[in-house]
Amino acid sequence: GLSEADAAVLIALLDTPEAQLHTFELRCGLAWEKSRLSHQLRRMEARGLIERSVCPDDARSLLIWLTAEGNARALAAREVLGCAIRQSLDDVLTGEQLALLGVMTDVIVQHLERAHATTD
Repeated sequence: GLSEADAAVLIALLDTPEAQLHTFELRCGLAWEKSRLSHQLRRMEARGLIERSVCPDDARSLLIWLTAEGNARALAAREVLGCAIRQSLDDVLTGEQLALLGVMTDVIVQHLERAHATTD
């Protein structure tokens, strides 16, 4: 019952330590245009999946976070996406290739985490 755009936003919010993001962070993370994100967030807020408020530290920015409904839908979406990815990879790659992919993914994630930590 979610569009790809809904799932992308919900999963991005679910994966944040504070369970909230500034619109700028979300827009950059998704690589979306400002207007696309604005329209998407308005629709999702109307459906009760997210909430938005003015950031107390920067009135030019909005904070976005999941509602209880949004959190439940995000968890379900992440599970469905994970199953689809696993099924797709299992059909194409051997066990050895999957293990190598896991190692490569870990290296990339560690690199991105270090790069993100230095920009905070």
